[in-house]
Amino acid sequence: MLAEKTWEQWITHYEQSHQHPVNRLCHMLGIPLIAASMPLLGFELLVSGRWWLAVLLFTVGWG
Repeated sequence: MLAEKTWEQWITHYEQSHQHPVNRLCHMLGIPLIAASMPLLGFELLVSGRWWLAVLLFTVGWG
């Protein structure tokens, strides 16, 4: 495994480091924005050409 940790150790570390309410809020908002931006990018490129909207959603979600 990476850095000599098992999968279970990585999961435990992730769970422990993501308990802060602000971190949880950021994930609750950011992950759906990122997920929505991906299919929207394909749609916008093919239909309307407003790709910047999807890029904006991705950027805000990642931030």
